[in-house]
Amino acid sequence: MTTQVWKIAPGRRARYWDDCQHSGCILLGWRKLSDYSSFRTRASLLRALGGGPGDGKGAVLSIWRFAREILPGDIVVANNGRSGIAGIGVVGSDYLSPGTSGNPNVKMLPHARLVDWVVRESVSLSPHFFGIATVHALSPNKIDQICQAYTEQRPALAKKVMELFDGTIPAELEDAETERFLKAAELRFESEAFEPESIFDAREYTFTSIVRRRGQADFRKKLLDAYSGRCAMSGYDVEDVLEAAHIVPYLGPKTNHIGNGLLLRADLHTLFDLKLIAVDTAEMRLLVARKLNGTSYERLRGRRIRLPLKPVQAPSAQALDQHKNASDYFNG
Repeated sequence: MTTQVWKIAPGRRARYWDDCQHSGCILLGWRKLSDYSSFRTRASLLRALGGGPGDGKGAVLSIWRFAREILPGDIVVANNGRSGIAGIGVVGSDYLSPGTSGNPNVKMLPHARLVDWVVRESVSLSPHFFGIATVHALSPNKIDQICQAYTEQRPALAKKVMELFDGTIPAELEDAETERFLKAAELRFESEAFEPESIFDAREYTFTSIVRRRGQADFRKKLLDAYSGRCAMSGYDVEDVLEAAHIVPYLGPKTNHIGNGLLLRADLHTLFDLKLIAVDTAEMRLLVARKLNGTSYERLRGRRIRLPLKPVQAPSAQALDQHKNASDYFNG
């Protein structure tokens, strides 16, 4: 099951769609770059492009997504202009630089990912349906409109298209399970009978810690103010489920420093504590353990975290590195 759907243009007005169909791939240009994956930051990629017309930040974002954010199993919608679809497929490989094995090496668009084109028939959409960017993610609303277009224009393919998209965009917040574990944790905390050595359910133990930390009202209040009442990872703004997460584990009042905190939604707080989610401080982007592939959290991978407007309130890069380095999922 995938969790992300991408629009990728097979050349202007789908010029290279026939090549993509024939070779089972999706292609990208910028021939001056020999290997997208050799760039560690977007800034270095922008310098290599030169920043001229068509080679600015928009190009950098499309290249970065193509090389680093798309995952095998994701869905690709090949567009024809801004209001048409040429085909829909499933990504079957990691990024293939020019000349590597499996790359069809179309001269004009030498960068590739293999794709199984499940739907090769076109449909028309509303004007300016797609964004200008060569590569960008599609929202649930856009996906619904694509399904509707196939239902109306190519009814024989409607079921195939809906099955292809089924499960790709999960609910924004899976709160029922979160609330269930919080209630269990509260009961254990009130009785002071919870002993992780004897029970050791990792999720319940984590939520018990969360309930205990909720008593640190001043720390949470500072983080709510610094992050304008929004989760640093998801942007979620319902205050009741936003919590003060310690980057370095709580070891007394001194660790209640705003630089040692992130404002996180309850479920993301838990995954952060379990070190299934971490932050790459090079560009302040999220790392998500492969254990979470196939879940709603997978699509957070590579997303830049929200930072406070005041630099003095920003999370400590040293603390974030310490948290990441303590995780078995991102080291070794």
